[in-house]
Amino acid sequence: MIEQYSIEMILSYAVLGVGALIIFGVLSLFKDSIEKKQKKISRKVKKKILKK
Repeated sequence: MIEQYSIEMILSYAVLGVGALIIFGVLSLFKDSIEKKQKKISRKVKKKILKK
């Protein structure tokens, strides 16, 4: 027979899923900001090299 899950179990998995999505979103934003800073630095370095 099909086993029915309790409300507490379903809610706990939902909370875990939402938490994982929030953490993933924060980390992806952090990664994007780091990549933007790296691009900015590399542009500055290229400009300095071209001026020489």
